[in-house]
Amino acid sequence: MAGNTYGSSFRITTFGESHGKVNGVVMDGLPSGLMVNEKEMSDDLILRKPGKKYSTKRNEDDIPEIISGIFNGKTTGAPLTIIFHNMDVESSYYERNRFFPRPGHADLPAMIKYGYDNWDFRGGGRLSARETVSRVVAGSVARKLLLLKGIVVAGCVSSLGDMEFGMVSLEDCLSSRRRELRTPSDSYEKIAEGLLQKIISENDSVGGSVQIIVRGVPAGLGEPVFDKLKANIAYAMLGIPGSTYFEMGDGLKQSRSRGSEMMDKIVNRDGKYSWVKNHSGGILGGIATGDDIFFRIGFKPTSSIPRVHDTVDIRSGSAVEIKIVGRHDPSIVPRAVAVAESMACILILDQLMLSGEFRKPITDDENRIMNELWKTYQRVESK
Repeated sequence: MAGNTYGSSFRITTFGESHGKVNGVVMDGLPSGLMVNEKEMSDDLILRKPGKKYSTKRNEDDIPEIISGIFNGKTTGAPLTIIFHNMDVESSYYERNRFFPRPGHADLPAMIKYGYDNWDFRGGGRLSARETVSRVVAGSVARKLLLLKGIVVAGCVSSLGDMEFGMVSLEDCLSSRRRELRTPSDSYEKIAEGLLQKIISENDSVGGSVQIIVRGVPAGLGEPVFDKLKANIAYAMLGIPGSTYFEMGDGLKQSRSRGSEMMDKIVNRDGKYSWVKNHSGGILGGIATGDDIFFRIGFKPTSSIPRVHDTVDIRSGSAVEIKIVGRHDPSIVPRAVAVAESMACILILDQLMLSGEFRKPITDDENRIMNELWKTYQRVESK
């Protein structure tokens, strides 16, 4: 199965299936000397973790186990490999319905591509969102290096169903880390809880969108034409399971506006050139402007809802009805925030490395700075 590796200078390869023994990631390209702390990894992993009130009741510990690339608590420059043991696996439903591909899922395309006898049908196999635990831990490692360069990545839920939460700030995104549904305020959290309670009572699910803001990216990062920074971001975000659309800056609004309305004034702010309204989302010509990079990713409603669905029996081709049971999220959007943040961290770190950053070992002084910045970052989001 191709397509399991992402990145150029900072490369991650994820492995494992939904109901397999482990899921994991190999990170290649990290500088040596970087202190890697499993507690810091868990700060991000807990935001994606299942088993919460409004998520799947599959209860995985998601405890990272480092199996290579570390010596005396620091990276060696060799590939860093981290695994997660799958502990709470229930495959009986999938065994009973193995011949009935689930509507809305990738079951049937996977059977066609890989052959039925080779397709791991348990929980979606390799195509399950369980794989994203590996992305989140890789993003956590990348986040530390970004903080050393003054780059902060944060996200939040920006819409749920037909409810739009309006414009959000970096501070709103950081504060969302202390809310289960990752909404930008306590008042929106209550609204979202009410909606999900209604959705659950109706045996249904709901989609929504995630807003990501990246502050501190240096102007000039990225390449023009076929390797534009915004194109790379779109590629990374649309590779997240369940994603449906990508919007850069004020993209939809711009497509419905006149040039006179979207023309953005350039100003000099204390020796730094900036755009007053930043309609472009911090990227012009595929190159970072130095302003905040912001974008939105849409996610579809969870396909597994406990209702009767029409499908086919692949043995005979005849129509059948199935009722999907199991442990599923009423909305994947709140947990998708952590995944989108992590993919943004991975992407920006890769771009920085391509531009020549992090080619020398990390020093003890730099590790101390990173640790202090991480503590500050955690204090900001917990207020």
